[in-house]
Amino acid sequence: SRSLATAMMKFSSGCVGVLQCYFGTVDTPDRLEIIGTEGRIQIEDLNAGVMTISKSSGTTQEHHPPHPNFNAPLIADFTEAIETGRPVAIDGDRGAAVNQVIDEIYQDSIA
Repeated sequence: SRSLATAMMKFSSGCVGVLQCYFGTVDTPDRLEIIGTEGRIQIEDLNAGVMTISKSSGTTQEHHPPHPNFNAPLIADFTEAIETGRPVAIDGDRGAAVNQVIDEIYQDSIA
């Protein structure tokens, strides 16, 4: 089955975000766009690793190819953090906060 989920979020800074998720579609977009007062950032395909930055001074592109195994960098960071005693890049509190937001969106959709 095909479905679409849309969520609007207002951050404490006053910024507003819109998240759209598509499921079961033929051409599922996998893009990110951030629009600000000074310009915008676009990533048309998150798995391609090309980021376009547009400002009044011009447009540039950055290339950030994803790791072939998207879990490997997280595992490497976790391992290094244990070995060196430093905090992990993404800790359990941040992961729990993301899951709480997802749960709140879900709860609002069935309310």
